[in-house]
Amino acid sequence: MSTTTIAVFGATGNQGGAVVRSLAASSKLAKKVKIQAVTRDPSSDKSKALSNIPGGEAVEPIKIDLDSLASDNADCLKGVDVVFANTNTFEGGPEKEVARGKALIDAAKKANVGLFVWSTLPSAKEMSSGKYTEVEHFEAKAKVTEYLKASGIKWTALSLGWFAENIPTFHMVQKDGSDAFKVNYSILKPDTKVAWTWVASDLGPAAAAVIEAHVTGADANVFNRIIPAAGYQASMGDFVAAVEKASGLKGSYVELPPFGNGDIDDMHRLYNDHGLYQGQTLPDPELVKLGVKFSTIDDVVKALALPALK
Repeated sequence: MSTTTIAVFGATGNQGGAVVRSLAASSKLAKKVKIQAVTRDPSSDKSKALSNIPGGEAVEPIKIDLDSLASDNADCLKGVDVVFANTNTFEGGPEKEVARGKALIDAAKKANVGLFVWSTLPSAKEMSSGKYTEVEHFEAKAKVTEYLKASGIKWTALSLGWFAENIPTFHMVQKDGSDAFKVNYSILKPDTKVAWTWVASDLGPAAAAVIEAHVTGADANVFNRIIPAAGYQASMGDFVAAVEKASGLKGSYVELPPFGNGDIDDMHRLYNDHGLYQGQTLPDPELVKLGVKFSTIDDVVKALALPALK
C-alpha cells in the first residue's frame, strides 16, 4: 500500500497544529499517510510533543525555511502529495507574506504536489468597494489565493472567520460583581454579525476532510473552491446572550476604544460595515457532507467563556 506524504506548515502553531492533530487522528487516513510537520525547529519541545498525540507515529517534524524557498529549498517538497499552508502577515509584513506564499506555491508546482490547501481571508478592498485598503493581512492572503488559483495546482482555500480564541486571548469575559459579567471588545457593535471560527476545533477537521477526500478519491465538491471554515454567524450581543444562558448571570457588552493597530482596527470597522461571509450558508454544506462537525456558539461559551466566570 502506497503512503501519501502531507506537509503541514506551521505545525506547532495554532492553525498548523490543529491540522496535524486532525490528520494524525483520522481513521480514514490511518496507515495511509506520513505527515511532515514543518516547523522552525524540529528539535523544540513543541515539535517533539507531536509524536505523543493520537496517531503521532505518523508525524515527522522537519525544517523548511520559507524565506529560502526560491533558492536552496526549491526542492523541499519533493515526494510530497499534499500541502497545508498558512503564513503570518505580522512576521515580516504583507510583502514578505505574499513572497513566501508564492514561493511555496512555486515549490509545490515544481514537485507536482497533488493538492494545496491554503488558509486564507478575503480581500477587504474588494468587500468594501475600495473603502478599506489597509487591512494588510486580508490583502496579503487574498493575493496569494489569486496566485494559487492561477497556478494549475489542484487547490482548496479555507477562509477563516473571527477567531473564537480572541475570547481568552483578550480576556473578553469578566465578572462584574457576584451575579453579573461583562464582555469587553474593541470597535465591534453589539449587533454586528460575523462568521466565527474556533481554529482549534474547526480548521483541523475541515482541512482533514478535504485532504481525506483527495487521498481516498471521494466525490466531493471541495476542490478549486474558496470555502468558509466557519460554523455560524454571531454578534457580540448573541455571545452575551449565550453566556447568560449558560451561566445564569446577567451580562452586558462594553465596546472598547480601538486597539491602536490600523490593520486590526480597520478589519473590525469592515465587519461593522459588511459582516463576513454574509449570504453564504454556514457551515459549508459540502464540508458537512464530508462529516465535519463545526463548533457552535454554545461549545465556544462552555470552553472559552465560562472558565473566566469561575
